[in-house]
Amino acid sequence: MRHELLANQLPDFFEAWLKGSTDIALKDKLSLFFEVLKDLLPPRQDKVVNHAVGKDLDTVALKQFLEDLAEPIRVVKESGHFCDPWAVASLRRHEVRNAGVFAWLLNIRGTHGLGDKVLRQLLRQIRATLPLGFPTVPSRSCAVRTESCPDGDEKNRVDIEIEDTKFLLIIEVKIDAPEGSGQLNRYCRISHAKSHGRPWAVAYLTPTGRASASTLEWPEHVLRLSWKQCAFALTQALRERRADQRGVGSENADFVDFLVTKFCRHIRCF
Repeated sequence: MRHELLANQLPDFFEAWLKGSTDIALKDKLSLFFEVLKDLLPPRQDKVVNHAVGKDLDTVALKQFLEDLAEPIRVVKESGHFCDPWAVASLRRHEVRNAGVFAWLLNIRGTHGLGDKVLRQLLRQIRATLPLGFPTVPSRSCAVRTESCPDGDEKNRVDIEIEDTKFLLIIEVKIDAPEGSGQLNRYCRISHAKSHGRPWAVAYLTPTGRASASTLEWPEHVLRLSWKQCAFALTQALRERRADQRGVGSENADFVDFLVTKFCRHIRCF
């Protein structure tokens, strides 16, 4: 388990480190790195780190520590935990593909086994942002569709449509593509007509959660959503699952955790 934790956290640390200042001395960078890493290490290696990056950099101790890392890294590598299935699937910044994975995770009957946990997290975000009376729990009849035409017109193809007896939600997914002319207003009109009195909203999902470039007719029904917020919702859903399954071993739970964690890391980079 410690090896898996190390594998999951090291890439995030190095990514943040590379984005940081290049003016920091190597010794200071090493000290910062090992301060973060120490909590993941056994006591013996923890003491080696303290000695290696103390007042004077002990290259012999540091060399020994790095050599000691070889075995756990080998174990993790052979277990497949360095694999990124979403990179293999070529999601990259492809909007339709990424929308498809997110829709799968939002689907309460999805094969991920998370049930409605991810969708409930999204509904909480909507309730906290828009005073529209959205429920906190979807009904059992909730349907999630991708590449949907909610009004039957092929010109009005939306990325994700979530229809429930209690609400209607359209998610417009953006990564690199610009907003179409009048796109959100058009989706708002469709949602308003189709809602038949149910709470409805259009979520504008972008890398930064930016506002629509259009003047909106129903601004109170448009939710600004970022991919990082989606990653947070997914992480919270995983925590709920772990709490539910505490003390119960499940290989499927580990597999789902792996897939969702890797997807979160992927979408945080948009």
